[in-house]
Amino acid sequence: MPPQRRQVSIPWSAPSTHPRIYPFFLPFRGCVTRCLFCAQDIVTGQNTSHAPLKPLLDQLWLGLEMAVKMNGPLELAFYGGTFTALSDLEFASCLDLVVAAYAKGLILAARCSTRPDTLNGSRLSLMRKAHFTTIELGIQSFNQESLDICKRAYDRKLALSACQMVKESGFKLGLQLMPGMPKNTPQIFLADVARTLKNGADFLRFYPCLVLANTGLAKLWAGQNYQPWDLDTTINTLAQGLNLAHQKNVSVIRIGLPPQMDLTQVLAGPWCPDLGSRVQAWALFLAISKIIGSPQEKTKNLTSMTLNLPKFMQGFFWGHKAELLKPYAELGLTESRVTFGAASCPTLFFEG
Repeated sequence: MPPQRRQVSIPWSAPSTHPRIYPFFLPFRGCVTRCLFCAQDIVTGQNTSHAPLKPLLDQLWLGLEMAVKMNGPLELAFYGGTFTALSDLEFASCLDLVVAAYAKGLILAARCSTRPDTLNGSRLSLMRKAHFTTIELGIQSFNQESLDICKRAYDRKLALSACQMVKESGFKLGLQLMPGMPKNTPQIFLADVARTLKNGADFLRFYPCLVLANTGLAKLWAGQNYQPWDLDTTINTLAQGLNLAHQKNVSVIRIGLPPQMDLTQVLAGPWCPDLGSRVQAWALFLAISKIIGSPQEKTKNLTSMTLNLPKFMQGFFWGHKAELLKPYAELGLTESRVTFGAASCPTLFFEG
C-alpha cells in the first residue's frame, strides 16, 4: 500500500493588506494626565504639544500631497496624544482636514489612537461622518493593579465598555497592550490578549514596557521598585500571545516601539531592533512544536515530514542569526525539508 499523505495547517494571519498609513503625531495633545511610563516625545521624536495646531495641519496637508504623488491615496492616522480628548476647536480642525483630504482623493480613510476613557457618542458620530473607519484604544492591560500603579485613571470595566462602544459605532477596533508594565506578569498579559480577542479586536499591537528617561517609571526603576522583563521572557511571552491572536485570525500589526527613536533615552527594558521578527519566529516554532509533539503525531516517522511556508516567512523563519536551525533539526525539520511557496498559511505534511 502506498504511503498516505495528509496535511496539518498552522493558524497564521497573513500580513495586512490595508492601504499605506500616513502617520501624524500629536504627542501629549489632549492628554489630561501623564501615565507612569509615557514619553511620547521620545517615542515619536517630536515635541509639539504646545505648538499652534494650524501650522502643523498645514504641514500635514503638504506632506500628504507629496506622499500621494509617490504612493497613491493613503490612510491618514492621528497618533500620540488623546485624539478624542482634543479641544473642540482642534478636534473640528482635524476633522475638517480629513474631510477635505478625502474629497480631494488624497486619503481613503482616517484612523486615530486614543484612550478608552475619552469616548463619547457625539464625537464618534462626527468621526464616522468624516471618513474615520478605525479607532485604536490604548488599553495597555485589563489588570486593575497595573492600571492603578501606572496612573491610567480608568478601570477594567470602563476599558471593556469602550471596546463595545467602538464596535457598536461601526469602527474597526485596534487594541494596544503593554506587556511587562508594573504588576504585569506573563500570565496576566496572556489573559489580556485572550480578553481583547473575546471583545472583538480586529487587530492588536504589542508594546513591551520600556523604562524611558524622565518618566515616573524611571523613578520607580531607579528606586528598585520596578524590574522590567528580560528579553527572553518578552520574546517567549509575546510569541504565545501572537499565537493566541493567530488562532482567532487576528493580526498583530506591531511588536515593539519604532527602532528610529533615541535609544540613549531607553534606560532599561527588553529593547531589541529585531523584536518583531524574533517574536514571529519563536511563535511559529512553538506552534509547529506543539503539532509535532501532539499525541497523534508522536508515533509518526519524522523522516516523512515536510513543511511548506508562505514566502513572506522566509525572512524570519530560521530566527535571529539562524538561532532556530538546531531546534528545528531536533524536531526533524532540516533545511532540506522546509520549502517556501505556500499560498496562505504554513502547512505540515506527513506521510506514512
